Amino acid sequence: MSEEKIHELVLYTNRKFRSKKEKRYLTLDQIAVCIKRGDTVKIYKHETREDVTKEYLKGVFRYLVMSEEVIHETIRKFDLEESVVTARAEQEEKLTLRKALK
Repeated sequence: MSEEKIHELVLYTNRKFRSKKEKRYLTLDQIAVCIKRGDTVKIYKHETREDVTKEYLKGVFRYLVMSEEVIHETIRKFDLEESVVTARAEQEEKLTLRKALK
């Protein structure tokens, strides 16, 4: 049995992901391959060290080809309450920004 690898990736302002361990850049496709092999990925912003893993894994998730059954199961397991709160906060932030720019 292989040991699980943890890939720490640094996200730079140019939107590139750099593996700290492998010292190379990875694409979203390459990150998806790591996850499919059973590895864990953690993504941090370079400037702030903010953990943005969840945000970028959603991007990887979008490109996966899944059956309707798998999609239904995933949605059932997903914490919709947290998602709605996050979406509302993001919308309010965008609205505030737009008002400030006017």
